[in-house]
Amino acid sequence: MYRLLCDHQGRVRRVNGAASWLPGPALFIYVRFWQGGPYVVDTARTLATVAALALWVVSVAGAVASIYWLRQIVLSATFLLGGSVLTAEAMMPMLVAGFGLVVTVVIIGTTEYHRRHFLKPQSWRLFAWTIGVVAAIWIVYTVLVGF
Repeated sequence: MYRLLCDHQGRVRRVNGAASWLPGPALFIYVRFWQGGPYVVDTARTLATVAALALWVVSVAGAVASIYWLRQIVLSATFLLGGSVLTAEAMMPMLVAGFGLVVTVVIIGTTEYHRRHFLKPQSWRLFAWTIGVVAAIWIVYTVLVGF
């Protein structure tokens, strides 16, 4: 594992055993306090943290986009089943509000779950499920509505 050991002033004391001095602001990656002594930068954990944050942003963006996709799916299904445009458009505001409420609850719930299970297998599994559900909604949207 690649580690940077820093002194209390934020300067790097050792980089895998080699002496080096860097200013504190150069160490912008995750730094945690280690046994009351020097700071330790764990690059494996830092990369996993960056990946988790990127997946969270993708899942939140996909959840918000799924509101539009679900709206279009319901409109297309209404038209395919012979419904009228006025009826479909009349129910859309309440439907979008309901989808928005559900997505808000999902975003808050998954964020709290990730906060409690950060970088654990349960968190990665929830990322997979969330992105899988968003991808499934997008596939249905693409097949039913088109691009």
